[in-house]
Amino acid sequence: MSRRLYVMVFVFIQVLFFSIQVIKGGFIAPNIVLQPQFIFLGLVSQLLVVITAAVSITLSGLMVMLTTLVMIALTPWEIWINYAFEFFAIGIFMMLTGSYVSTIDNKFLAAFNLPNTDELWRVALLTLRVGIGAQLAILALTEKMVYPGLAVVFIEMFPFYNIFPQIGLHAGTDLHFVFFIGLCELSLGVLLMTGVANRLTMTMLTFAFVTTAIIHGVHEVEGHLPIFAAAFVLLLTQRNKQSTSRHTQMSRSPAFA
Repeated sequence: MSRRLYVMVFVFIQVLFFSIQVIKGGFIAPNIVLQPQFIFLGLVSQLLVVITAAVSITLSGLMVMLTTLVMIALTPWEIWINYAFEFFAIGIFMMLTGSYVSTIDNKFLAAFNLPNTDELWRVALLTLRVGIGAQLAILALTEKMVYPGLAVVFIEMFPFYNIFPQIGLHAGTDLHFVFFIGLCELSLGVLLMTGVANRLTMTMLTFAFVTTAIIHGVHEVEGHLPIFAAAFVLLLTQRNKQSTSRHTQMSRSPAFA
């Protein structure tokens, strides 16, 4: 797959996500509730992400970052910390890769003497990988390991998630399972940030999100659309990178000389 297609799919999913938020009158996440006087500002900032994407991916990425700043300014840190790294990474990725889709963005890069090079693409992927990894690690800490209350309530509502009794660990309580899941998410986030086992990490994350979406319905898919888009890009680019590396090694071996 080409980089252009990666970017087009990524941006389409982000635009779909923000469009759904605007239509439903939400703002980035279900647990973010803006004060009445700021609801219009939140909707407008998200609508600008959608509208500007039709003209410039770079400008739309900038709007994503501005929307994230609005979230930081209008919500307590205990809430925005769970989303800021993710959306900053998404915005930066869009700003750095828009030239693969938009001629306007190509001209923008040329005006600032920033040619569309492999190095720029690598920086964009690195930013996306580190941002998503950091967000997963933070969510593991804030929602499961440090403040596990809501996660324990969720497990009590859906007890089939706690697999400990099924595998013979009858002493494993719902709280133990929440800590276990938090430790797994934290490990995956750190692995993703450090670039260790990228393909395996993204495959496991994609499986987890898809399974959750199948069990709980479409609304779970809506909330995780930005991460689905990131997983799509990071997983497939890693696959292509490995395929290219193998092809290069084969072509350089004596058998193919």
